[in-house]
Amino acid sequence: MRYLKNTDFDAMEVGVYELKGRDIYVQVLDLETKDISEFQPEVHHNYLDVQYLHKGKEKMAFAVDSGKNPIHTTYLPE
Repeated sequence: MRYLKNTDFDAMEVGVYELKGRDIYVQVLDLETKDISEFQPEVHHNYLDVQYLHKGKEKMAFAVDSGKNPIHTTYLPE
């Protein structure tokens, strides 16, 4: 949270910034948000995916992975 508070995201270029190697990193994107109907459920098994919207509005949701949730994309270790 301190990183989000103290970082000038307006000054950052799009890209990946490693904070502690690939264990903790930030991916800066510049994109148009989409309607919620265009999204499909995904699951992450090895990483916690923290979403931070710097500007604009977007609806976000999450669910506990019960193992029975419908999943569109599974993110596995690279």
